[in-house]
Amino acid sequence: MTHFERWTRKPWSFPLALYALMLLAHSLQIWQPGFFWDDWQVLLLARQGGAGAFWNYFLSDRPLSIWTYLISVPLLGNSALAWQLYSLTLRWAAILALVHTLRVVFPRQAGLAHAAGFLLAVYPGFTQQAISVAYSQHFTALALFSASLALMVEAQRQPARRRRLYTTLAALLAAVHMLTIEYFVGLEAARPLLLWILLRQPAEPAAQTARRVFRRWWPYLLAGAAFLAFRFFLYPALYPQFEPNPPILIENLLASPLPALLRLLELVLQDGLFAVIFAWLNAFDPTALNLDAKITWFGWGLGLLAGAGVFFYLRGQPSDETAARRDLPGWLALGGLALLSGGLPVWSTNRQAIAGAFSDRFTLGMMFGAVLLLAAGMLWLSASQRRWSLVFAVLVAGGVAAQTLELNRYRLHWEMQRSYTWQLLWRAPSLPPGSAVIGPVLPYGYSGDYSVAFYTNLVYAGALNSDELPYWWFNGTRTWSPEQIKGKKPTSTLKAEFRNLTFQSTVSQSLPVAYNPAGGCLLVLDPVYAAGTPLNAEQDFYAWANPAYPAREAGYNAEFVRQVFGEAPQGEWCQYFEQADLARAYADWPAVLRLWQEAQQQNLTPQQAREFVPFLQAFLESGDFESARQLSQDALTLDEQAAPLLCGLWQAAPAAEKPALPCLP
Repeated sequence: MTHFERWTRKPWSFPLALYALMLLAHSLQIWQPGFFWDDWQVLLLARQGGAGAFWNYFLSDRPLSIWTYLISVPLLGNSALAWQLYSLTLRWAAILALVHTLRVVFPRQAGLAHAAGFLLAVYPGFTQQAISVAYSQHFTALALFSASLALMVEAQRQPARRRRLYTTLAALLAAVHMLTIEYFVGLEAARPLLLWILLRQPAEPAAQTARRVFRRWWPYLLAGAAFLAFRFFLYPALYPQFEPNPPILIENLLASPLPALLRLLELVLQDGLFAVIFAWLNAFDPTALNLDAKITWFGWGLGLLAGAGVFFYLRGQPSDETAARRDLPGWLALGGLALLSGGLPVWSTNRQAIAGAFSDRFTLGMMFGAVLLLAAGMLWLSASQRRWSLVFAVLVAGGVAAQTLELNRYRLHWEMQRSYTWQLLWRAPSLPPGSAVIGPVLPYGYSGDYSVAFYTNLVYAGALNSDELPYWWFNGTRTWSPEQIKGKKPTSTLKAEFRNLTFQSTVSQSLPVAYNPAGGCLLVLDPVYAAGTPLNAEQDFYAWANPAYPAREAGYNAEFVRQVFGEAPQGEWCQYFEQADLARAYADWPAVLRLWQEAQQQNLTPQQAREFVPFLQAFLESGDFESARQLSQDALTLDEQAAPLLCGLWQAAPAAEKPALPCLP
């Protein structure tokens, strides 16, 4: 036995190897962490402060889940890195407990249990690890469930007094994880099977084994009954106005059994095949292989490194091929049951993991069963440890590469959000309470409309002491039709409501903003730009334009912005454009010209024709027609279709002796 093989058999080697693998697979998000989607709701509630804010917000679906945030938010604050490590550590702890359970139930399959743990760590069916604040709640519940399983199987090896203690703790953890979040409730069905495998004696009658299993299982049945009583009786009685995640499919089964059964079968087959097979095949999608992209080499480099490490680690584990064959039915039964029961809470609401935005979160309850079935498949094909170690290593390599490529997409969208933030603050450093920022479309990905609204409050507001928020962000084209947009007047009311949070304002207090990183700098809409090339369906919102609405003095929450987005970037063209556009809105032409000179000294130039507008207008207002002529020609070189925009500025110039319009290509 080599020194490395001896090391792999140390009790602490697997936890260390597992955490190293998870850090490697998620290294991009640790290097450049950010906040996404439902992360923002937690940060907003933390700003409101107190358990009451969390209770009122989550009252409509999971009020008992708030304890997870009441503990973590004061400790982690606004640190994206801390949240990433926290969420990753919770997932690591959950996997350790699951692997320990497998090792107790299948004592001669340590290598296979460790292989399952490695696959769970990089499972490519779930791609949202970067959304660390929101999913810390899910991984807390998973860790509680896993710890409950580990305590349950450990209890069977203890003397009576200690067994009662372990069982009590395990049942309490079971109740807490179910009452916290229902994602892993279905996996409770795996308990009696685990107990059966663990307690079954070769010559024992099945009825006797069943009685022993029930005696060990009933405390967990009580925990499940407590959850069902709360979820389906107490909660609806206390709060009849809410109906969170109704079991639509179960109701349909009672009303129309055959169509509902067919629908359930369809969901099971689609999600099951994805969770077990296609999630891994997608990691090896040849259409995603772009050898011109550095991230491809980086991702697969990490993947191959991780795969090699996993292969040699698994090779060092003790092997018993005869026992492996004997344990195969247990792995198959446990995997199949865990897959089906893990997906049941999702399918009962007529949802699935392969359809809808952020829907692969529904694989969290299925991935344990999916990985066990995959491991059983490897055993069925070959009991040779060398062979299945190689297959698992290849899967780990693909999983690490897939996670790295996906996390790079998150990283790019975080950069987009960071750029959006600073450009917005340069152009609108202060907005009065009651302001509504209007975007024709979402300004960046991995988010939702309400998420951007919460982000806007966090950026501009100080203390938030009410459920009526001072700011909101509207997805204009999703909220109103073109006819509704045109029909609104400055006094027309703008309203928004999400859960218990509300907002109310008027069109006169709105700030329409267009942002497309591929199309240049952020643009606060102004009629002067209307003749230019429109971006992001912005044309309908020029009627709402209010370019001088933002105050010039900084009034945003500088401490929060610094904590989350870091210091303002320096030496960027968009900084000069946004600040010049704000000065232009106040007709501060000397400030605009000064910013132009500073940009020129740094060799910074416009990216789009309409980014010349503040400076062209300043030169025209100051009578410097030669400079204005040169800027017009430069703008037309970028975009010949900008002629109407430029000609409009020349025509509006106040000077009586201006030359012929040099604004045509």
